[in-house]
Parts: sequence; structure tokens; C-alpha cells
Amino acid sequence: MGRVEKSGAYVRSLAAQRRLLKALIPALVAFFIVAPFLVSLLFQVDVGIFVYGVCFLAAAWLVFQRKQLERSARKADKGALAEEKVSQLLAPLRRQGWRVKPNHMLPNRRSDIDFVLMSPQGKAFAVEVKGHSGRGEIVFDGKQLKIRNGSTLRSFPENKDFLKQVTGNARALKEAEKLRWVEAVIVFPNSKVSIQTIDNRVMNVYVVDGSSLVKLLEQLAKSGSER
Repeated sequence: MGRVEKSGAYVRSLAAQRRLLKALIPALVAFFIVAPFLVSLLFQVDVGIFVYGVCFLAAAWLVFQRKQLERSARKADKGALAEEKVSQLLAPLRRQGWRVKPNHMLPNRRSDIDFVLMSPQGKAFAVEVKGHSGRGEIVFDGKQLKIRNGSTLRSFPENKDFLKQVTGNARALKEAEKLRWVEAVIVFPNSKVSIQTIDNRVMNVYVVDGSSLVKLLEQLAKSGSER
């Protein structure tokens, strides 16, 4: 199933790219601030208030983007740490003969699957790692995964639909590798998961915390529930 990569490597590369872009922004800001003055001085022309305004707005937008890039890079680092934690949790399965492939890139898709696993029994799993941490527990509201903190229920940032994501990735893996079936799993290694269903399964996706992951995978590998 391709070459072996270090868990979290793909996400860390995204963080590095975002920090590189962030490092370039001050130079671009300086350019937009200085450029109209240089043009006016060198060519003895009046660039006009409109050009000054556009350059100022461009510089302000870049400053805003710099903050966004740093926030995004920190989020990517957090995700990489979560993937590394899950990789450690999967160590017993490796010793049992499971094949564990991190950062599995799907053909014609921009995202990767955090972990693709193949059990000794020949069952395949697409495991997505979510690095959410902090107060609250992960619940299912009948449509999507949400964060519940006391009586407050809130969506994940950008209203992301993790169930749809992992289901699509599992289907794409099944088609690309010509597998009979791929079980879709979401693991929150840093959060409590409270899914009130049999086997923590919602919409054909198993949702567990880190402490329950290996036990779930072992049970599914031994069961005869493959489609």
C-alpha cells in the first residue's frame, strides 16, 4: 500500500508551509507600503490617492493573513501531535501483524487518510484522527458530531462534517485498492467521546476516544460484520 511515512508528517509539512508564507509576508507588506512612494519618486508621477489606498488595503489584508497563517499552523501542529499519539496507541496491533500505513494519499483527492490499517484477517480500516482537546465531550446530535459542554452544544470550527469526510475517504480507498469493504473510524485521542449507540457507531462510522481505539479495531477484525 505504498511507502511507509512517519505519522503526522503530512500535517507537519502543512504547518511548515504556512509558517514559510507567514515569514514572507512582512516583506510583501513593506513592498506595498513603499511601492507607491518609490514609483512617484523615480518616475516623477502622481500615482494618486486611489493607488495609495489600494496598496494600504493590500498591506492590511496581508497582516490579517499572517495572523490566520499562524493560527492555522498551530492547528496543524496540534493535529500532528494527535496523529503521533494514535501511532503509539497502534503499536500493539503492529506487533500482532497488522499493517499500519500513515498519511495515505488518495488518488485524485487533496486530502489524505491519517491511518490505513489492514488486519491479519484481511479487513481494512480508514482511521481519521481529530486533535480536538479541551473542555466538553464529543456527541452525536442526529446529524453531525458536536461538542457538548454542560447544556451547551456547539459545532466544530467551520461546521466541519467529519462523518462525511471519513465516509468519503473510506469509499475512495475501497475503490482505489479494490477492497471488499473499508470500515470508517474517527478517533479523538484527546477528548471524551459519548456516543449513545451500539459500538459507538453512527452513520456507518465508528467514533471512539484513544483508550477505546485498539479494542474496537480488534473486535471488528474478528467479527463477521464485513459488508
